[in-house]
Amino acid sequence: MNEQKQEWFKSIIEDDNEFNKSLNLNYLLEDSLYYPCPWHDPTPINSFAGDVDSFIYADLAEKSKDHLKWIKLGLPREIPGGWKVDNRYSLVKKRKIKWSEIIPNNWVPTINPIRSDGNYDQLKRWQEELAAPRYVYWSIWKINDIEDQEKEKSKYFSLLYFGGCEMNAVYQALYNRHNVVPKILTIINPGMGFWDCKYIDNKYITHSFFNRVLEANLKGFPPYLYTDRYESISFKNRYEKILDEKSDYYGLFMLKKYNNE
Repeated sequence: MNEQKQEWFKSIIEDDNEFNKSLNLNYLLEDSLYYPCPWHDPTPINSFAGDVDSFIYADLAEKSKDHLKWIKLGLPREIPGGWKVDNRYSLVKKRKIKWSEIIPNNWVPTINPIRSDGNYDQLKRWQEELAAPRYVYWSIWKINDIEDQEKEKSKYFSLLYFGGCEMNAVYQALYNRHNVVPKILTIINPGMGFWDCKYIDNKYITHSFFNRVLEANLKGFPPYLYTDRYESISFKNRYEKILDEKSDYYGLFMLKKYNNE
């Protein structure tokens, strides 16, 4: 548990003026979990809330109204025919974030896809025709029944959601620009954020463009990878599996250089 961050959450929960001040990205990026192409999937929150207190999501196609419905329902899992609501979290605070709170005016990503990367036209179509209008929404949550858990667990966590935003650009704007990496990178059934995932010889392959974005960060790769697509990820050889207990379907992997220290 990051006691300093938990105290910050408590202070802004109790004071609307503090909550509405310009966003403190340093707190939110530190030891965070980054989940690109999440739609409204609570899987990593359900797995790591209490151990991780800052979750950052980015989805090109998620509409603002759908995100607001999801948080109003308490971050449930979507199932055929509706939602599986279990009331494990309580929404404490929420507000829309101005883009100027995130990045300076006229900032642009330094690493951009080019036509030779492949499927460039598909990416362009998604951005111009299928992307949701851009928004950033911030919400703070209390974990219900946290008193019954271990004392070292965090009581509050934050969710910063980038809707209508391309995941590679968001990673550069947040992590690369601030020279920090998320503690956990989550890759679950990735969609257009990878912008040219494809089947080759009946095997699902993720493109290496995101790999280039990760390599550009001076702090290196995130220490942990949480994924259901390990065999398909272009940078998988940097990680090795360390934990099976989170679920039978997902795996938690550690960056090899950390495991060897």
